[in-house]
Amino acid sequence: MNLLIKNIESVLIIGLSYLILELLHFIPPLIGILFFTEHVDISVGALLFLPIGVILFTYLVFRESIFPGVLILIYVVGILMNISNDLIWQYTLISAFGPYVAIRIFEFFRLGDLSKPFEIDSMKLLLLVLTSALNNTILKFLSFYYHSHESTIEHWEHADPVFFLMTFFPGDVIGGFVGVLICFYLYYKFQTKPLAK
Repeated sequence: MNLLIKNIESVLIIGLSYLILELLHFIPPLIGILFFTEHVDISVGALLFLPIGVILFTYLVFRESIFPGVLILIYVVGILMNISNDLIWQYTLISAFGPYVAIRIFEFFRLGDLSKPFEIDSMKLLLLVLTSALNNTILKFLSFYYHSHESTIEHWEHADPVFFLMTFFPGDVIGGFVGVLICFYLYYKFQTKPLAK
């Protein structure tokens, strides 16, 4: 039962970040600044991609136990974003496991103790966000451009690899750091009891 509660909590938190990202599309002055295009285009990264930071936060708190919930949610988000069938599983796996892989890399090189997520200092958190953003950007870049000769790229507005990297990486870093900070702030502001362990 505790595992189910953790998955539900993580799905709600991550789902809310995707909803906020979509709602930002309806604020006209922000469209050109945050999204570079007027409509959702998978080849263009958002300059404030909050979900990567929120996913990182949930993995720091709940660890591996939330894999099922995160996978299902990101798969559903991919369907709602009309990601083509040949990219949907790659998008899901990269988005779901990228932040977790960053945590494992961080631990492998013994860059800090992540067993107590609420005691991590901001520099280690920034390094963790950078690692997660690098994982996400490189893996999505390789995945998307692997399909460059197939029909998926014909529908992209900006199929330029340089533009892809220039929008994805900064958006993952900025959104990741802002997303993690918002999660920690809200945790300290509203949490009266510890999250499910």
